Amino acid sequence: MADDRITRQVVEYFTDLKYEDLPEDVVHTAKRIFMDIVGCGLGSHPLDKGATAVKLVKAKGGAPEATILGTGEKLPMDEVAFANGELMHSMDFNAISPPLYVAPMVCPATLAVAENQGRSGKDFLTAMVAGFEIAMRIGQSLGNFRSREIKTRASGTTWDTMGVAIAAGKFNKEQMTNAFGLSGYFAPIPCLMKYMHTANNGMHAVKKL
Repeated sequence: MADDRITRQVVEYFTDLKYEDLPEDVVHTAKRIFMDIVGCGLGSHPLDKGATAVKLVKAKGGAPEATILGTGEKLPMDEVAFANGELMHSMDFNAISPPLYVAPMVCPATLAVAENQGRSGKDFLTAMVAGFEIAMRIGQSLGNFRSREIKTRASGTTWDTMGVAIAAGKFNKEQMTNAFGLSGYFAPIPCLMKYMHTANNGMHAVKKL
């Protein structure tokens, strides 16, 4: 019952959160983080890691649902979230906020869903902040973003991408509760890996919509 009550509290938070609820300094910081991550993404096009992801999703093709950063080309939301996630993380220059490193996971999924569903800039920022919030809280509950002994990735990175995709998609409370159950199922335990899941989390979050 305790876990169920916690889930309900989180769901209530996501579904009821509005742009007007966000403190001014939080909005300002969210905008700065987004500008930073977009800059990282644009700067990663010449790198093999970013260029390979873009080439892959272009080759797969599909419905024009969202835009690959810096190209103007539209492809399916999940594929775009994957490509943009790789671009945003390729240089590894993203802002770090202990206990998690969340911008390259949060922003690609949020951006793809918000664009596809025609959400406003305020809706986009609100969803992004919600993703940061839940990722940090779950990350803190797990101890830290990385251990001192071995580099690990926390399960919070799955929850934040799912959370922002849901928030941007405007799920109702029942749908969001089910989606959080899926997040828990797919969330990785901390393990010896650093990259691929960064983009995969955003892609899988979008697929759950």
